[in-house]
Amino acid sequence: MGGSVIALLGCFLIQQSLALEYWLSDGPGPGFLPVWAGVLILSGGLMQAFLGYKKARTEKGQRQKGESGNPLLLSIIIGLIIVSILAMSYLGFCISMFVLVGSLVFLTRKHTLKICLITAFCTTLGFYTLFKYLLSIPLPKGIIGF
Repeated sequence: MGGSVIALLGCFLIQQSLALEYWLSDGPGPGFLPVWAGVLILSGGLMQAFLGYKKARTEKGQRQKGESGNPLLLSIIIGLIIVSILAMSYLGFCISMFVLVGSLVFLTRKHTLKICLITAFCTTLGFYTLFKYLLSIPLPKGIIGF
């Protein structure tokens, strides 16, 4: 499951970075690094998913009851990631990331609503600061303007 999520993150990074100029007249443009980072992340995610699948097939029948993942929860998580990617152009990075992280933390059912909101806010703020200010990567602005 983790490999699939990482592969989706790589796809998202590649898709978002294709809007940036890949090559300028004097060398690599602002889209160069994000495209290749996305390719590496996608490759690593696919490799991790394949290795997990292979390991699960070799250990088939050796799992104890309750060890297997919840396929419905996995489907919901993948669906949330896809909806977040598609809605990011309309809602913007901050709102999409906040809703995604808050929902994912809430789905673990181990945290209170307060913890989910705090985690979503801090994660969104951290990613926003990293991409916007430290890496100077433009982020999608939504209908609200951030």
